[in-house]
Amino acid sequence: MQRYLTLNFSHARVVIHLCGFLVFLYSFSMLPPMLVALFSKERSWFAFCLTFFTFFTLGGGAWYATKRTGIQLKTRDGFVIIVLF
Repeated sequence: MQRYLTLNFSHARVVIHLCGFLVFLYSFSMLPPMLVALFSKERSWFAFCLTFFTFFTLGGGAWYATKRTGIQLKTRDGFVIIVLF
């Protein structure tokens, strides 16, 4: 029973690692609309900036915290990552 729980936690770490990296990358998609809003002198730039920093921090933190994962990604892990992202 203990071995089964350890394997599932290892797979969860891989899923969190890759989802964190994808959220980290997604945060950069907020920069172009933020710059357009800044150049247009709109007040919506703050919403894009807040979203960028939130996802940058959460995704980067999750990615960095699970950096040392040593198992391979399996097909079922790929399905979980796609559904979560």
